Amino acid sequence: MKQLFPVFRPLIVFSLLVLLAFFCFRLVLSIQYLERIRDASQFIQILAYGFRIDLSFLTVILIVPFALILLSVWVPKIQRLANQMVRIWLVAALISILFLEISTPLFVSQFDIRPNRLFIEYLGSPVEITQMLVNGFLVESILILLLTVVLGYAASRFIMRSASISATGFGYRALVTIVFSVIFALEVLIGRSGFQHRPINPAMVAVSDDRLVNSLVLNSTYSILYSAYQMSHESALKFPYGMLPDEKMIKIVKAQMDKGTVFVDGDIETLHIPEQVDLNPREKKDLIIVVEESLGASFVASLGGNPVTPNIEKWRRKSWFFDNLYATGVRSARGLEAITTGFLPTPSRAVLKLPRAQGKFFSLASYLGEAGYESTFVYGGESHFDNMKGFFLSNGFDRVVDQYDYPNPDFMGSWGVSDEDLFKRALAIIEKESSKPKFVLVFSSSNHPPFEFPDDKIELFDKDNKATAQNAAKYADYALGKFLNELELDGELRHATVLVVADHEDKVFGSEPVPHNRYRIPGFILDPDLKLPIIDKQLASQIDLPATLVSLLGMQAPNPMIGHDLTHHINQSDGRAIMQFGQNQAYMTALCIVYLQPQKEAHIDCDDEVNLSKGDLIETAIAHAQFAEYAYENEIYAFKQGQQL
Repeated sequence: MKQLFPVFRPLIVFSLLVLLAFFCFRLVLSIQYLERIRDASQFIQILAYGFRIDLSFLTVILIVPFALILLSVWVPKIQRLANQMVRIWLVAALISILFLEISTPLFVSQFDIRPNRLFIEYLGSPVEITQMLVNGFLVESILILLLTVVLGYAASRFIMRSASISATGFGYRALVTIVFSVIFALEVLIGRSGFQHRPINPAMVAVSDDRLVNSLVLNSTYSILYSAYQMSHESALKFPYGMLPDEKMIKIVKAQMDKGTVFVDGDIETLHIPEQVDLNPREKKDLIIVVEESLGASFVASLGGNPVTPNIEKWRRKSWFFDNLYATGVRSARGLEAITTGFLPTPSRAVLKLPRAQGKFFSLASYLGEAGYESTFVYGGESHFDNMKGFFLSNGFDRVVDQYDYPNPDFMGSWGVSDEDLFKRALAIIEKESSKPKFVLVFSSSNHPPFEFPDDKIELFDKDNKATAQNAAKYADYALGKFLNELELDGELRHATVLVVADHEDKVFGSEPVPHNRYRIPGFILDPDLKLPIIDKQLASQIDLPATLVSLLGMQAPNPMIGHDLTHHINQSDGRAIMQFGQNQAYMTALCIVYLQPQKEAHIDCDDEVNLSKGDLIETAIAHAQFAEYAYENEIYAFKQGQQL
């Protein structure tokens, strides 16, 4: 058996180093977030289940070197090459693992979870991410790289010294093959982590309702690779929350839409004619939507946040202001999805990125285009980010303006031009003479890490450091105020409907399955046909906004949006909000909130004196989550030309 040890030595050394690294980084991270861990038993579970995940993951990494070693034993001519390939594979894997584990604390501080699908999605925008890291997290990035190099070099030396394959004689080769066969069988068992029907997965080792705590059980490499696997199989994933029959699901969803809705016969189940409100809307008003990056309630004093948005407070007193409005997700793509299409969130990626939504998917732009509108998306950065350009041009927008269309901007940051440059360009488009009414969607970017904006524009809220979220939000508010003042002075507000709304909160974190308090956002509408101001206390969701805009514009063509027309519900208590947080979803009413989590029973929290059927509310929550998947998979959330009535 001594002759076998050189064959296994590199794998043994690598395995011990990897398991030690995973354990140490998990231990440090668990101590760092100890207040989120319930008790000592849960702490032990994190470490124990983590070891199961690490062992399972380790067997996957070792498949390639196992195959190379076994092949080289029987083909001595390639032993030298196999030695080099095993070294390269093991060293590359080890350095990658160390880099991701060392990077994890920074990622968790921003997203309240280990690296996952967000990490993968950000890799699609390397220029923006590199600029953000250099300009906002330079010291942290340098330390991560240095620590990775030092630890990677030290650990790799053990592997480089250990990796050697030398085999001669048939008996020796046969012995190695038998031993490898036994080990491979054990690998399969360890990789599955037992004899259960399904291999080990994150749901099997979940220990909490807190997704951060559950992510501590994983290692970051496994978390990323599992997310990549899920993303590649999204169209084939089974609905994760428990299924209702399609007929029942559709019936529930339609019952929750506005009373008086007239449904149109056809293949699109939710296609309906909007019920008009007697506002005497002016003919062909322009539509202007301003989506403010990461400008959640935490920046708005009247919503319980810091006093850094005086212009939002000013327009609060002159608009239809939603005091109880909630985002559908924590990414810009989610907000844009809801605001421009009214589509519900799903555990999959936002529809901006999904293949079946790249054409003939319903959007405000395609809908208004049938009524003669010309639509423009105005952004200050690179519009390919989150596939915004591809999605919008495929679904009704006539033009996309991004950072390459600003020849001489006054300020350029990591995420594009400043908000002042952005709004200056948007004003030029709005004020340009045209025979057609306009729909202009403006998406800001200044309030985004690394929080870059021009000097000497505002009095800093955080005076010791300019590059903070509070200061960036204050600048974003300043630029927005200038833009709205210009619209008012130019008379545009007399013949336009204007919506200003955040895409999501700056940071969303918490121990709840969906930390709904971090989803609250400001939003307000300006419209010449409304009697303003209105401070509206109704519970509302971003998916309600496009349905409301359609009503204010006087549109009577059928559409498939299931959002509420908020003009019917001002200051009423029958609203609801739907929020996606990773793989979890929440359905919130004024009195209850239902949490949906994969492979778990729905959990519902209600006020003590609520007298309602909790089972019905859970089914309502499941129906809305299921409808989004159903509508996408069956391509029924569609725009069909010629539907104007």
